[in-house]
Amino acid sequence: MNGSRIVATLAARRWWIYGGGLAALVAARASPTPRAVRLGVTGGVLAVMVATYAAERRHATDGPVHRGLALLGVAGVIGGIVLTVTGRLAGLAFVGGGLLFVHRAFGEASP
Repeated sequence: MNGSRIVATLAARRWWIYGGGLAALVAARASPTPRAVRLGVTGGVLAVMVATYAAERRHATDGPVHRGLALLGVAGVIGGIVLTVTGRLAGLAFVGGGLLFVHRAFGEASP
């Protein structure tokens, strides 16, 4: 599967991915599993959801992609997730900022 096909597939199935991710997060938080397992599940699910959002933005635009901004945004989201899950609410600012960087990296949606 080439890159553009993966992007189109993620964008087309985004609501299922977001819904399944939310269900997995709730199940992980409600289960009596060790903290390390919950942290791994949370990080993995959120990474897939961020990739889906980036694919959705990429699929919606025809303009140029700023790879540096996209990488910085993904790094901000990952760092924010780690900070938030470890109990630092400042991580939410990193998550929000990272998503804004991803949004900016792919430009505005074409009309």
